[in-house]
Amino acid sequence: MLLDGVHIGGVSLYLNEDGTHGELGWIINRKYQHKGYAFEAARALVDRFSQGMGIACFVAHCDGENHASRRLMEKLGMWQVSLCGGRKNRGSDEERTEYMYELEVNE
Repeated sequence: MLLDGVHIGGVSLYLNEDGTHGELGWIINRKYQHKGYAFEAARALVDRFSQGMGIACFVAHCDGENHASRRLMEKLGMWQVSLCGGRKNRGSDEERTEYMYELEVNE
């Protein structure tokens, strides 16, 4: 993701083998967080891949402490479908909780 020629982060979409489900992910440089860039890019991916591309469902995961990502998922229209333990982050050996959100697409 570029803003005025500066790389500020990225948003990704990974499709399952048959191309009917997609997993969204994002990472934004701290300097550019809370400005709507991740939402705008994720919304564009959802819109593009749900319009005639055969994507029936999108999912996204986040650390239980990542309130901004949870808000972003909810703003995208996703709803929480699970909460589980056992998540590990690269920067810590502490076990965390993980949320999974889902968005079903109606064509």
